[in-house]
Amino acid sequence: MPSLTEKILARTITQAQISAEIGIDKATFWRWVKRGIFPPPSIKVGRTVRWSTAAVEEWLAKGVQA
Repeated sequence: MPSLTEKILARTITQAQISAEIGIDKATFWRWVKRGIFPPPSIKVGRTVRWSTAAVEEWLAKGVQA
């Protein structure tokens, strides 16, 4: 049976994964987060941040408004 950490990691995605998926660089990604174009991280522990896959899928469904 997967641990709680494994379950959380399975339902979250990193900035690098999101940037690769939508084809933007790291600086653009963080600029979008700062401007509210992309939602803020769902989980933040120290310097590690992750987004829920559901939040990313919802944002993608709405379309990119950069």
